Amino acid sequence: MSQPTRPFRSATAAALAAGAAVLILQEISALVPPIGSAVRGLPIVAVVLVLATIYIVVQLIRAR
Repeated sequence: MSQPTRPFRSATAAALAAGAAVLILQEISALVPPIGSAVRGLPIVAVVLVLATIYIVVQLIRAR
C-alpha cells in the first residue's frame, strides 16, 4: 500500500465517518425500538470508535 499523501485529511475523514455512524445508529435506535434494543445489547458503538481510533493512529504514525 502506498503512503497517503494527506494523512491528517484521511484521519479526519475517518473520525467524521465514525461519528456519523454513531449518530446514524442512535437515530435508528430511537425510530425503531426493536432495533434500538438490539443495538443497545451489542457493543457496536464501542467497536466502531475503537476501529476508527486505531485507523487514525496508524495513519498518523505512517505519516512520520
